[in-house]
Amino acid sequence: MISNSGNMNFWLIDDDSIYIMIAKRFLKKDGRIAKLRDFQDGELALQELQTLSSDREELPDAILLDINMPFMDGWQFLDEFKKSKGFWQKRLPSLW
Repeated sequence: MISNSGNMNFWLIDDDSIYIMIAKRFLKKDGRIAKLRDFQDGELALQELQTLSSDREELPDAILLDINMPFMDGWQFLDEFKKSKGFWQKRLPSLW
């Protein structure tokens, strides 16, 4: 559940560094964001989710995902995310 208390963990997955810079600037103004991470493609983010699967505190509360990316695009990320059986997959709702 997303909290208003300034402890939200937020991830950006996008290959556009300009967009990431702008989104970070905008999101940091929101008092709910405690930790903000970015990834250049979906594969890197999935690898990090699998690494953090046992560390509930480090898992993201929300992910902003670009659909059109090289390597692993947003749709492929969502497909792999849905196939996963980790704790983090149950914790992060998917919005379509």
